[in-house]
Amino acid sequence: MTRLTPIVLAKPYKKFRNYAPSPLYKQILPAALKDTVSTKGEGRKVTPCLQEMSLMLTCLQKHDFSEVKCSKEVEQFLHCNASFTEAKHKKEEIISKGLLQSTTAGGKLPPKQLNSLLRNYPQPKFPPPEEKKGRSKTRKG
Repeated sequence: MTRLTPIVLAKPYKKFRNYAPSPLYKQILPAALKDTVSTKGEGRKVTPCLQEMSLMLTCLQKHDFSEVKCSKEVEQFLHCNASFTEAKHKKEEIISKGLLQSTTAGGKLPPKQLNSLLRNYPQPKFPPPEEKKGRSKTRKG
């Protein structure tokens, strides 16, 4: 008597093996925060009073650079520039005192202040992950 069962069942099992669900996430290290955050975007240049400056320059160009005819635009530009420098000095004073500020977009802390807070609570150091067993990366011979 012939045995067909293993042969008949072998192909369908092998055929649909590639559809088995794979694990979504494999945790290599325990989840922990870093001790610092990046300060890349902190030094972005802000262009204050750009609209007032462009209005002033177009008026000056239109009137052959005569400040008498464009006194209103010049005054608006100077007022805007003075208010910006005042706000900048206040911000520098707050930073030099070390007070927390949340005046950035979305109420987020600046990276320097966040790093100083993270220094108070360092994360534990974990050993490096073990290498996979199998073929070695170095070749002999």
